[in-house]
Amino acid sequence: MKKKEILFLANKTRNFIITRYKSSETFCAISSSLLSVDLHDAEIKHEIVGNNRHVFLKLNDYILDVTADQFGFYDQIEFFKISNLKEHTPYYWNIEFAFKDYKELVEYQNINYWPLDQIVNQYHFKAYYKFGNWRKAS
Repeated sequence: MKKKEILFLANKTRNFIITRYKSSETFCAISSSLLSVDLHDAEIKHEIVGNNRHVFLKLNDYILDVTADQFGFYDQIEFFKISNLKEHTPYYWNIEFAFKDYKELVEYQNINYWPLDQIVNQYHFKAYYKFGNWRKAS
């Protein structure tokens, strides 16, 4: 696993969210979608996963969460082995759904009537591009 590159991309995504929106709260699905595109372009295998409360990424047997601080965690980015989940609050990282890309997540969100401000759209990608983090979405 390319941990250094993964954390670099995760920090870029988080910096965009905090700079643009001032908080990571309610931006887990959008953050995960933007980061998913970067990871895909870097050829890093992953899934967008989550539950009825939170969305994050799964990379093999690791959890990557760039908005964990919204739940009071000190680390702004959580990156840990799933086998170490006992050390964390497991509810936030309980996996109830998994998607191969952000388009599948958006479809799920629309079918399940998620608030529109929590669904990634071209506006977010355009802003991400202007921020200097864009890699072409596939």
